[in-house]
Amino acid sequence: MLRHYRARHGNEELADTRESTPVPNKQAVDEAVVNMIIKDCQPLSFVENEGFKELLKLIIPSYALPSRKTIKDLVSQRYEEEKEKTKKDLQSAVAVTLTADMWTSMNMEAYLAVTGHYVDKESHGLHSSVLGVQHFPQKHTPENIATVKRSLMEEWGIAGKVRCLVTDAAANMTSCA
Repeated sequence: MLRHYRARHGNEELADTRESTPVPNKQAVDEAVVNMIIKDCQPLSFVENEGFKELLKLIIPSYALPSRKTIKDLVSQRYEEEKEKTKKDLQSAVAVTLTADMWTSMNMEAYLAVTGHYVDKESHGLHSSVLGVQHFPQKHTPENIATVKRSLMEEWGIAGKVRCLVTDAAANMTSCA
């Protein structure tokens, strides 16, 4: 790499760009950290990692990294904002299709996941949103599954818009539709 640098760029010294680059405000960096944690599925404790702290200190020496509790609050706030936005989008959709699946965690705990799919009125683009992944300790009867499915539809305001439920071929899932 040094050979490339000398051949292409001569012996020029790299300018220290930190002084000429504007420092982002704290809120913008906090939001970027929250985005990284959400998009990369990082644990909230990521902000306590020494390497991450050192990286931010190098890039933005004056930045004070929020605590794990503050990051948790910011992630929760973002979730609520996105949930309200998605609710509005779902409620403006003409129809919604649901997909549902049950699965078991490594700890042998059952979960029911329900996703809503709809076409946006304005852009005519297909959108999918996870409406819920709920712990499912009760028996996997069609009635119990239907109860959870109904409560999710009511919570998201789409009870009258659901046209179809797509599941695997499990008898309890097909019977709950």
